[in-house]
Amino acid sequence: MPFETLTRETEELMSSALPQEIHPLEPLSAEKIAAAVALVRGDGHIGSRMRFVSVALREPDKQAVARFETGETLPREAMIGLLDNSDGTAVEVVVSLSEKIVLSWEHIPGVQPMLLSEEAGECEALCKADPEFQMALARRGVQNLDLVMIEAWPAGTYWDEHNSKRLAHGLVWVRKEAGDNGFAYPAEGLSVLIDLNAGRIVRVMDSGVVPFPPESGNYNAASVPEFRTGLKPIEITQPEGPSFSVSGHRVQ
Repeated sequence: MPFETLTRETEELMSSALPQEIHPLEPLSAEKIAAAVALVRGDGHIGSRMRFVSVALREPDKQAVARFETGETLPREAMIGLLDNSDGTAVEVVVSLSEKIVLSWEHIPGVQPMLLSEEAGECEALCKADPEFQMALARRGVQNLDLVMIEAWPAGTYWDEHNSKRLAHGLVWVRKEAGDNGFAYPAEGLSVLIDLNAGRIVRVMDSGVVPFPPESGNYNAASVPEFRTGLKPIEITQPEGPSFSVSGHRVQ
């Protein structure tokens, strides 16, 4: 949708996102972030498999910040990181919140944006649905997939046919029961390589079964019965108020 046809609600959102007086290094508020996203979506370049990775303040020139005085208004810009899952392309977009326009689109070759939390959830679902992964768990006596924890970590560089792909390592832990501290029970020797753009398992890597640690890793009252007792109260007060002031994100 061209920017000219953005809804009145979106125009009002972008207008309300810019107070008249603001320090040039003040981080973007939720309203400003939404306004930046609206500008990018309205520019017509967003494909169906584009994901927003990050939206942050694009800091102005250092000299302009040094000369800034209260009451002055400097241009506000945002830097948006995008990921195109159709080909793994990383894109950086700069928008002007002051002028309400997209200033630049830049494809960044040879890099990958950071791993997204939604991708981590997709990795867990892919692993649990994979028959080879299920067999590797069964060899370790694990049948209940609801107790399996999988964390997706960026995989780095593979010097083979997978080098150009967006990859993640799925590291595996298994809880003993619901609510348990699964990190106490790693499935040693088992991990999964996942192609995030394609949404598929590249390989299940199993170097052999290692017994799970026998001890509990929980720190609740039921697991640690001997809590420290006899603690005496402590009070910290400033009757005349704090010795500092806070304005936005500025502390003096």
